[in-house]
Amino acid sequence: MFIYGSDGVIVGEEYVDMLCKVGLVSFDDFMNFSGGKLIKRRGRKEVWQFEVDGRLFYLKRSISSLWDFLRALLRGGMLGFYGLRELRNIALLNALGFETAKPVAAGSRWRNGFVNEAFLITEAVDAVALDAFLRNEYAPPLTKEQIERKRNLLRHLAKFISRLHSLGLYHQDLFLHHLAVRGNEHNGYRFILLDLDRLTIAFYRRRAMIKDLAKLLLSSYDVPLSATDRWRFFLEYAKHSKIKPRDVKLIRQTWKKAMWVGKRDHKFRNAFKRMKDELTKSQHR
Repeated sequence: MFIYGSDGVIVGEEYVDMLCKVGLVSFDDFMNFSGGKLIKRRGRKEVWQFEVDGRLFYLKRSISSLWDFLRALLRGGMLGFYGLRELRNIALLNALGFETAKPVAAGSRWRNGFVNEAFLITEAVDAVALDAFLRNEYAPPLTKEQIERKRNLLRHLAKFISRLHSLGLYHQDLFLHHLAVRGNEHNGYRFILLDLDRLTIAFYRRRAMIKDLAKLLLSSYDVPLSATDRWRFFLEYAKHSKIKPRDVKLIRQTWKKAMWVGKRDHKFRNAFKRMKDELTKSQHR
């Protein structure tokens, strides 16, 4: 249950006292907080990590102008974190049975009618980021048992993403590090969706699908996955036993988009190089 404050702050009832311990009460407190560790800053968007009573939390906040909104639309996309968008996305996914980080507090306000200030606090999930999990668990050489576990993981992942897309929902920033994973003793896996500020119910579903698949593809070149692993994932996602003629165009478009993203996102410069090398080798076969 959430408590709604007079200054636009929404706080989960169970977290009120905990946040008070670190001085987080009013809207300005959340926007000016610097009591933790700054882990990301990009323009006027920040992500802070802090701990209260042994529990870990993430505070995301941003300041966006009307020009930021317009510029995002002109690029053919949407502004990332703003308003209460991510809080609503979390509620939507939870209602549909998808796991997300648990929201703790949120708020949004317009200043002078032209500037949006927004924040969201979530509690850290008890799971491992998928890219880190793949590096830790499946670095070669692999035993036969590890190979089978990795294939099982990719089957579960493909079905998970396929279900999300079948509902018309697209993450739009679907790198492997925006998924967390939990395993269990029955060789099953549960996935948790993170960073949901760009989640959309897409009108142009194919374009949104390509964007999601392209970011998964690009980030897969930063972890120990083989070309065969990627083919297996795609077939499971498409619910096909073998590649069909209509799949070829989708695969080409996904590759093209992944290369475009990789060329512009310096975090993936190594993944981008591996993709280019693999493409060059395939063209000379």
